[in-house]
Amino acid sequence: MGRLNAFAAFLAVLVAAGCEKDSRSLAGPAESTGDAATASSPSALLSPTDLGSFGHGGNANGINDVGQVVGWSSDLNSVTRAFSWDVSNGMIDIGTLGGRTATAFAVNGSGQVVGSSEIAALGRIHAFLWSVTGGMVDLGTLAGHNYSTAHDLNAGGQVVGSSGISQGNNSGNRAFLWNPTTGMRGLGTLPGGKKSDGAAINSSGWVVGTSATSGKLKPRAFLWRQGMGMTNLGVLPGGNASHALDINDAGQIVGYSTIAGGAEHAFVWKSGTGFRDLGTLGGRGSRAFGINSGGQVVGVSDTGVLDSHGLAITHAFLWDPTNGMTDLGDLGNFHHRSSAAALNTSGQIVGWSDVPSGYLDPILWQ
Repeated sequence: MGRLNAFAAFLAVLVAAGCEKDSRSLAGPAESTGDAATASSPSALLSPTDLGSFGHGGNANGINDVGQVVGWSSDLNSVTRAFSWDVSNGMIDIGTLGGRTATAFAVNGSGQVVGSSEIAALGRIHAFLWSVTGGMVDLGTLAGHNYSTAHDLNAGGQVVGSSGISQGNNSGNRAFLWNPTTGMRGLGTLPGGKKSDGAAINSSGWVVGTSATSGKLKPRAFLWRQGMGMTNLGVLPGGNASHALDINDAGQIVGYSTIAGGAEHAFVWKSGTGFRDLGTLGGRGSRAFGINSGGQVVGVSDTGVLDSHGLAITHAFLWDPTNGMTDLGDLGNFHHRSSAAALNTSGQIVGWSDVPSGYLDPILWQ
C-alpha cells in the first residue's frame, strides 16, 4: 500500500470509528475547540514551508539528502501531475508516460525518481523511473499483468512496487523488484497468500511490504531478502494485521499494526528486539510512513481532538527514541490535518497539510 493510500485508509478508519461532530474520538470523549492556533501550532523545533502546487494542492512523498522533494500536485484542471522540487528550481512537472496523470513516490541520492503514470492506453497505469538525463522510463509489468506502480528505490537504482491485473483490483497484485540489468521480478507472497505489495528497499536490497496470508488471516508485514524469501514480521501484541512501509540501512522497519481492541499503532521493528509500539499523539490510532538512518520516524496520528467543525484533527509526527512522538502541527485555518511521509538524514521532513486556501499542499518541515 502506498503512503498516500495508507493515509486515506487511516482517515477512513477515523470516520468509521465515529470521529465526527457530536461523537466520540478514537481516544474517547473528544474536546472540540475553536482555537485553531492551539490545535495546529507546529513543533518549536521545525518550521513548515508550503511548497506550493500546480493549482489545486498536492502531496510531497519523498526527499533525498540534498533536499530534492518529489510528489504530486493537481493542476488547474484537477489533473494529477508528478513533480520534483528543489530550492533552486522550485516545482517542476516531470511529465508522464504518454497519459494525462502521474505521481512520484520516492527519490534517491542521484536524483532518480520513481512512481506511477498513465500510459497512452486509456486508464492503464505503469511504474516509471525518471532522471534528468533519461527522462521517464516505463518499467512495464510482471508477465500477464497490465498495471504497476513503483513505491521506492535505493542508491543502486533497484526499484520496488506492485504489479497486478488491473488498476483498482488488487486481488492478484504481486510485490516486484526491478533493476536495470534483469528487469522486473515478482517476489511472491507469504505462505498461502494471494497478493503482496512492495513498499520500500534499503541499500542492501532488503525489501519490506505487506502480504496476504493463508485462510482468513489478516495481512502481515514482511521482510524479503535475496536467498531467504519473505519473512512474516508478525504483529504488535494483541493485533491481527500489520503493514511495513519503510526500512533503513540498519534494517529498522516501520509501519503500523493493529493492537488489542482493533486500533492501529505505528511501530518500529528490528531483528533481535522485534516490535516497538510508538504510541499516538493522544488519540486512538497512528501510522508510521518513513524512517531515516538515525532511526527518526515520521507518520500520522490521531490527536484525540475535534476541530471547531467537528472533524478529527490528525497530525504529522516526528518520533525518536529520546523524545518520543512530537506533533508537527498543520497550516490550516478551516480543517486541521497534516501527514508526514518521509525524511532524510538531516531530518528534513516532507508530507502535506491543510493550508489557508482550503487545499492540501505539499509541505517541507526543516
